[in-house]
Amino acid sequence: MKRDSILVVDFGTSNVHVNVVHVWDGQILYSKSRKYAMLSPKDGYTEINPHELWQASVLRRSWTLWKM
Repeated sequence: MKRDSILVVDFGTSNVHVNVVHVWDGQILYSKSRKYAMLSPKDGYTEINPHELWQASVLRRSWTLWKM
């Protein structure tokens, strides 16, 4: 990864986004996302498996760093 960039991980409602952002102008240098399953144990409830959330972020981060 370039020294003038940062890695940003954004957990959304249904996926995780991993971006490499230039620190001086905010330009997104690279972006990758991965969906994760939403669980509905009963009507009106929605959950995310924390293990799946973590795995999605690790996979996207690893892929992004490898590509950079």
